[in-house]
Amino acid sequence: MFAARYLVEMLICSRRFSVRIAGLGPSTKLGPSEENGPLGETLQSDYVEYVSVGFRDEAQVLKARQEAKVVSHMVAPNSPTNNHQLHHSINVQGNKECN
Repeated sequence: MFAARYLVEMLICSRRFSVRIAGLGPSTKLGPSEENGPLGETLQSDYVEYVSVGFRDEAQVLKARQEAKVVSHMVAPNSPTNNHQLHHSINVQGNKECN
């Protein structure tokens, strides 16, 4: 399980924070155990919003960050082949372009 999922689950389960999840895909993907657990339940609540973002597109990143009080950058493409170029493009180049 990725660190970002633990952070999101902790924040939304507390029901003290609204959370906007920005991801590369059209929706967030949960494993079977997550769908039936607290994370799956709270993703359906009013505390959570999911937005699809191209992290190398400054306008999309700025729109996703709009009105956020805190931003936690935990981007990690789900890449079973460990594509170094993709990870570098998003985590290094994307941060340089979107700061």
